[in-house]
Amino acid sequence: MRRAYQKGYVFQKGRKRSDAWQPEEPAFVQFWRDVPGQDQPTKEAVHLGLCRTRTIAERAAAEKLEQLGINSTQTFIEATTNITFNEQAEIWLKECANRKKRPLEQTTLDTRRYALDKWMYPFFGDKLLANIHNAAMKEFVNHIADLSPATIRDYREHCEVGGSVGTRRGRQGAVSA
Repeated sequence: MRRAYQKGYVFQKGRKRSDAWQPEEPAFVQFWRDVPGQDQPTKEAVHLGLCRTRTIAERAAAEKLEQLGINSTQTFIEATTNITFNEQAEIWLKECANRKKRPLEQTTLDTRRYALDKWMYPFFGDKLLANIHNAAMKEFVNHIADLSPATIRDYREHCEVGGSVGTRRGRQGAVSA
């Protein structure tokens, strides 16, 4: 699981952390970078230049990570949201069926599968979750406007929870029934 914030690891090549800091040696910072389309982040190191002390190197590392956008929310979202609505909905259905506490009955799962197959999959297609916002949900509600209000409410909630669409109270990755 990715860390929410990282400071990086400041080092000098060929030296241990316990060794005395050498002001005439160049400093580097090692950190993890999220790469779009990959599940795991990659480890990278960047040259910081000459730093008289470890503390100065750590400050320079923080500035460098900020400059590179390593801890940026936008960078994280762009790199990690490569899952489509359909894929997330399938994960959600499996988790609802297999969860330890109060798993859903088969009839409920069948009803939700029908709603996904009939209405949600054709509408959302293979859209990335990052691209489904309130406007898309409003279009979906208009698309199913001929159904009863209770059904519209239920299907909208299935999209929000099952698809982990962040439309209510900032839900991201919520899985519940």
